[in-house]
Parts: sequence; structure tokens; C-alpha cells
Amino acid sequence: MTGKTKYFLMMLITAVCLDATSQNSQVLYYMKLPQNHLLNPAIRPSDKFYIGLPVITGINTEFGNNFLQVSDILPSGTKINSLFFKTLNLNKLAGKLRDRNTITTDESIQLLGLGLSFGKDLYIFLDVVDKINAKTILPRDLLELYLTEPPDFIGKTFDLSMMNMQTQYYREYGLGFSKNVTKNLRIGAKVKLLSGIASASLDNKSLTMKVNSDFSQAINADTYLNVSGKETLQRIFTYNHILGHPDSTDNGDLKGFAFDYLKIPVSNVGAALDIGAVYNLGKFFTFSASVTDLGFINWKHDLKSYYSKDTIHLTDLTLKEAVNNPDYDIKNFIHALVDTIRRSFKDTIPKSFRTYLPTGISAGVSINLLPVISLGVLSNTKFYAGTVRESVTLSANAYLGRILSASVSYTIANYSYNNLGFGLAFKTGSIVQFYVIADKIPLNWGKVYIEKGHSGDYLPIPEPQSMNLFNLSIGMNIVFGKPVTKKTDRPMIVIQ
Repeated sequence: MTGKTKYFLMMLITAVCLDATSQNSQVLYYMKLPQNHLLNPAIRPSDKFYIGLPVITGINTEFGNNFLQVSDILPSGTKINSLFFKTLNLNKLAGKLRDRNTITTDESIQLLGLGLSFGKDLYIFLDVVDKINAKTILPRDLLELYLTEPPDFIGKTFDLSMMNMQTQYYREYGLGFSKNVTKNLRIGAKVKLLSGIASASLDNKSLTMKVNSDFSQAINADTYLNVSGKETLQRIFTYNHILGHPDSTDNGDLKGFAFDYLKIPVSNVGAALDIGAVYNLGKFFTFSASVTDLGFINWKHDLKSYYSKDTIHLTDLTLKEAVNNPDYDIKNFIHALVDTIRRSFKDTIPKSFRTYLPTGISAGVSINLLPVISLGVLSNTKFYAGTVRESVTLSANAYLGRILSASVSYTIANYSYNNLGFGLAFKTGSIVQFYVIADKIPLNWGKVYIEKGHSGDYLPIPEPQSMNLFNLSIGMNIVFGKPVTKKTDRPMIVIQ
């Protein structure tokens, strides 16, 4: 195992052992940032005007799963070398499985942001955001078979119809407003035009698996795999030599890539809606609620469809065999499985399909203790691809005029109870605002050791142990204009 492979392996395992619960950090909800209207369109930023520039205004990333933590695969003290896979405790991994095991990722890049106040209480905003979200759902029986080969599985037939996969990459054009309808009640809404760039969606009508006496499997499938965007991605990335091209002799045409990327035409049209409200109850309490990403995309262009309606015969090769057999390379197990599945899908007549966005429902309350300090509680529920995820965040928030906003949070989510978060936004000069938010930071850390070549020497690397949640957001805004002074114009936090 080469040095690069070991580093990649450790990063891959760390990524797989995280879990995404929302597309934007919940810490953002309580901070003096223009981006908090992405979580609730009724929240009005304190500055009268803001501009968000392409890419640098906001990058957000989340990824992971709901059944493993990093320590399940990489406990502190693990040595990563050519024999690493042979040391995996498969029974321990099987004990972590749930009925629905999800692997998820959510990424977003804000390409443009614009917000402007009109009159005393009207705020209008425009956003252009590129988003990627994906979820794979794997049933317990399938994973348990491949991990431990339970003897009582022999002769049984399992229903795998809950297995699902959905990936979508799209551009969102959003226009919204917020306004006071009474002295204490503020409402907001944003309508969004969606342009689908690429997608892959599994339409699983029927899927069963029978386990034979030698642990080989007969899988009866009635499944479509619908794909959109292959030509679009090829035009943007491959022919600008960004991801490689068979005839490429240079390092990539970044100018051509940027031009082709930004001018992607509106295609595979969809629509979505965000709605929200904020209510001030007296001097100290503020309540709020929102529904975001209530929408869908119709995929009708650049289509490919693959169909599997047959009995797929898989050999008795499982991960347990690959780990326990000293003469077997685990890569052979992966290649054999992927090749069998690939051959089982045949080209068919492309058909249009629809995907839905990960819809979120948030509800929160803020207690304004002092002009510079508030406490917040926020509940977030996410519905996506047949699963529901709930998380609760407690936060303490501090504000120093228009110069600095900071938040420290504690999150309970995804069977994990030791997640800290931190957010910091500050202005340099008069109009430039920088921010960084890290949510669900793990408390327990250890070290793993990566072998340097074949020298027998190991390099210690810090590794989070009890982590299966993480979010990171960074960006820069151009903000100016006197702050809003009316209490009703600044929900969830106290205005200076």
C-alpha cells in the first residue's frame, strides 16, 4: 500500500463515518450573517445591503452515514499498512448496523448573493447557489450478510426493496422577501427556480435476495437506474481537461472551464419554496419557524436509462472471506461485486424522472439575556429519500455591534451527544465581512499511525474518534449600510 493510498484510505474512512443532517450549519441561524436567511427567509440581516461574490461568498460541506463512527474502523492506535483490512473487526461493524443504513453528502457553493432593504421593514434578496446532495440507503440484511455470513441466513429470502440511491446536482435561482405584518410578527418567503445539471436515481420496483447454502446469492431485480447530465458534465469538465481527457497534454483550461460552468443553461426545470416566520414575545423571547427546500426537479434532458429485470447470481465472495483469507486481495472482492452489478444493468429507452429536494423544518426560540448576549434553541427535521432525521442545537451567542458575531453550540443528532459547534463572523475595514462556522466538532480525539513506505516507521495523525457528524462553512461578504434599529427587524438575536 503506497503512502498516497494510505492517506486516501484514512480520509475516505473519515468521510464515510460522518453524517449530513442539513445543508447549512444550524449555528448560522443565530449569527449576524446575510446567509442566515437561507435557513429562514423571515430573518432580516442587520446590514441594509450585502453582496456575495461567486464562490468566495459561501462554501458549505457535509457528508457521512448514520451507522458508523470513525472509531469503529479507526480506533486510536490503529496502524494503517498493507495488512490494515485484515485487522477489521467485522462483528463489531455488524453490531452497529441499523435497519436503514444511510450514506449522505450535501455540498453547496453560493455563486451570487444580493440583499437590499427598502423603507422601514421590507427586505428583498436574490441568491444563486449550486448544490449537490446524495443519499444511499442500504438494508441491514444485505450488509450483515457481507460482513459476517450469519449461518441462519442460509435458505432465506430477504426483501431489499428499501434499498435506494439518489444523487442530484442542480443550480438554484432564488428570489425572496421578508416584511413585518404586525409590530411583532415578521414573515418571509423565497421562490426558487431549479435547473438540474446531473442526477442518478434508482427506481427500485422489486428487489429480493435468496442466500444459498454456500452463501452465494440469487438476486431477483426489477429496477431502473435513471441518469441525466452525462454529456453536460463531460462538456464542462472533461473537454476543458479538468478531470482528464484521453488527448489531454496540459493541466486544464481553467478559463474555459469557468466560462462553461457559469453559463450552464437552464434545463431539467424544477421549483422550490422556502417560507418562514419570526415572532417577538415581549422584550426577552423570540420564536421562529421555517420550511425550506420544499420542491422537486423534473429530469427530461440528457437522459440515460438502465434496466435490470432478471436473476443476478453473485458468488459466495463476501467481505468476511476477503478479510479472513490471507491469500485474497480485498480489491478482488470490490471489483467482482461492481462488475457483476454493472453487467446486470442493460441500456433501455431513456425516460424522464422526478427527484425531490431534502426538505427541512426548523423551529427555534431565542432568549435575549443582555444587549450583547442571547441563548438559542433550534430543532431541525430533515426529510429526504424516504428517511427522517432530527437534530436539536443549543447555542450561546455574543455580538459586538456590527464588528463581530460569535456563537458556541451543542448539538444532539444522529445518536450522537457530544457535538460542539463554533461560529465567528468579523469585519475588516468598513465593508468586508469574513466568517467561518464549524458545526458538530467532535470532543474525543486519538491518533492513528500511517506507515511510511515499507520502512517500518509510522507517522502519527490526529483522528476524531466519536464523530459521525460534521459541517464546515466559510465565506466572505460585502456589507454596508446602517444597521436596522427596530427590534422587530432583527429576529433571534439582539440588535445593538
